[in-house]
Amino acid sequence: MTDAEKPGLRTQLPGERELPHYRRLADMVRDRIADGTYGPGERIPSETALAKSAGLSFLTVRQALKVLVDEGLLERYPGRGTFVSGLNWRRTPFGLAPADPAIERDEIACELLSSAVERAGPREAEILAVPAGSPLAAMRHRFRLPGKPPFMAEEGRLILDPFRPLVEAGLPASFLKGLFQGGAQGLLKSASLTVAPATLSEEQARVLAREPGLPAHKLSYLFFDAASRPVATGFYLAPEGILTLAAEFGLPLQASRREASGTSRGGASAFPAAAPPDGEDSPAAGVGGKDSLDA
Repeated sequence: MTDAEKPGLRTQLPGERELPHYRRLADMVRDRIADGTYGPGERIPSETALAKSAGLSFLTVRQALKVLVDEGLLERYPGRGTFVSGLNWRRTPFGLAPADPAIERDEIACELLSSAVERAGPREAEILAVPAGSPLAAMRHRFRLPGKPPFMAEEGRLILDPFRPLVEAGLPASFLKGLFQGGAQGLLKSASLTVAPATLSEEQARVLAREPGLPAHKLSYLFFDAASRPVATGFYLAPEGILTLAAEFGLPLQASRREASGTSRGGASAFPAAAPPDGEDSPAAGVGGKDSLDA
């Protein structure tokens, strides 16, 4: 009997599309982490125990565990097993969120303030991995919403190379819209972004129609093209109150809320308990018991 034929795999939330079996198993394990069945640092049941208890194939179980490893909830150690991750503050990513919802919509207007060709100095040459003296496009932009003062300024240096398919004038605006609005940025493969506190200089305050000396966020960037070559470096500058930094630590809130509301996709208490310290499957681990995906 295949996974798709097993009657216990049909459970789903009201109004929800039927999820792939590996996704449903990943949700169940996530819920067991949320309710403390599997605690931080504990080894979860082996793939054999999970496969037998859920009535799934080993391939499906491995797919489910990979989802949770990719989310950072589980860690694999060859020869030892799979363990629940502890709370790692250093690895927690922060997300940027604009204070004005209009920024997340397609309402950003980009104004080119200046452009010129400059020669790369030692610092730019090192960052962009080009010889000193290479031609760079030096550009300055500012961004605004309809009927409002500018909310962000940008200064950047971009490599001038006719063999690289790069539209220099559109890159800063394209990246900024992608940062807040999502969507793929076809010209870029990756980017690094560093956020630091700053204060507005007189010129920056003039560009942003603010008072000099006001606090701001400085977002320094380095863009890489599809060949992983650096193509641009610079920074965005946003006055205080424009951006917020937010992060969620530990288990994703969706799983915790689902558990608290009683809508866990697990169901049967026969789902395997945490693995014993010696790494052997415990007879009480639920192996061979009731299918935990039964309705």
